[in-house]
Amino acid sequence: MNRRIRVFRIGAGETRVLRFRVGGRMPPKKDGAASMWRKPAGIEQLKALRRAAVEAMAGREPWDQPVVLRLRVHVPAPKGEPALWTRREHGDLDNFVTGVCDGLQAADPRAFEDTSWTDVPTDERPHRPIAYTDDSWIRRIEAELVSSESGDLSYEVAVEPLRELRTG
Repeated sequence: MNRRIRVFRIGAGETRVLRFRVGGRMPPKKDGAASMWRKPAGIEQLKALRRAAVEAMAGREPWDQPVVLRLRVHVPAPKGEPALWTRREHGDLDNFVTGVCDGLQAADPRAFEDTSWTDVPTDERPHRPIAYTDDSWIRRIEAELVSSESGDLSYEVAVEPLRELRTG
């Protein structure tokens, strides 16, 4: 797993950008009525997301302010086809966005079973927010599904505080 945290200085203040990449798997996805926090495949995807995010946060507290979330999902294109034409084989982009948004905040205590999370450090468990205190702080989302140059599944996430929201 590659991780990279970049710090940008803006005037007298400082903006931290959380950036990380998870290789070898798709992001968690929220779809249907069943909780992704209870599905075996969803749990493993959530563990990978939360592990990478905790490592990249490097002990910092989650943001409690407006943020921007960016998600880039890399999938191998079907033989002879660009990823643009990839359909339901890997999942819908909007379900991945929702899975990542929910996966980086604390889960509702009724949404998961503690026994499924005993193998991970406490700071990666669902009761703890990681990137932001609540996904209601997300004011902008940028997401895309692109061809994987290596032919492997992976995804990249970036979260950063939003300084101002421009309209029009």
